[in-house]
Amino acid sequence: MWTLVGGITGALRVIAGASSAVVLMYVIVVPLERADARRGMVTEYRATSAEAERDELRRQVNAGKIVIDAYQVQLRNARAKEEARADEIERRIAENEALRKATGRRCDIDGADVKFLLDTE
Repeated sequence: MWTLVGGITGALRVIAGASSAVVLMYVIVVPLERADARRGMVTEYRATSAEAERDELRRQVNAGKIVIDAYQVQLRNARAKEEARADEIERRIAENEALRKATGRRCDIDGADVKFLLDTE
């Protein structure tokens, strides 16, 4: 076996070759693999970031829809309240006019007087 390797010089050559292969592996191959892994990680990070941004935009859109729906409910309630108030005023006016008519009294207020009274409130 000793003669097969080539003696001490052959053994030294085998050791030098093995050590240079190990050094080449750590100097060239490992950094290249790390760079490839980093490139893959960058792509993965970009994809994850895009998904997170999309999810945040969806959350904001849904929150906006909830706010819009709440304001629409408030608007419907305010309009219904205003309509009920207007109906109540009309009812009270009709009752007052019916009461005046039943007692035989007249109201000499014309449109200009009503406008004046409403503008001063």
